[in-house]
Amino acid sequence: MASGKQHAWIGAGVAVAGWFVYCKLVERPLEIGEVLLAAGVGAIGGLVPDLLEPAIHPNHRRFFHSYIAGAILVHANGHLSRNTQVPAEARGTVHLASLGFLSHLLADAQTPRSLPWI
Repeated sequence: MASGKQHAWIGAGVAVAGWFVYCKLVERPLEIGEVLLAAGVGAIGGLVPDLLEPAIHPNHRRFFHSYIAGAILVHANGHLSRNTQVPAEARGTVHLASLGFLSHLLADAQTPRSLPWI
């Protein structure tokens, strides 16, 4: 099982990769400040599942550590992507934090206990 530090690093890495892909797709120059911000947002997102359901015992994985939580998050991000009333910066921040959150779930899914469905 990944530790809190590992989840933060994984979340940061995934968010930076996501930001890199976004910048390439929209032909935006990659700026170091934005890369660092993406890393921070992804790291926080990577810690959220354990903030909501602390790993204080082996059976701590409930709803926020479930496949359905990940599916709901992906679905919500799809709706957010199409909502032009929300500023692009806010949508981007939520997407990067969500990548961190999902990286946490994927890391935990690789353990012997895996994730619950619900």
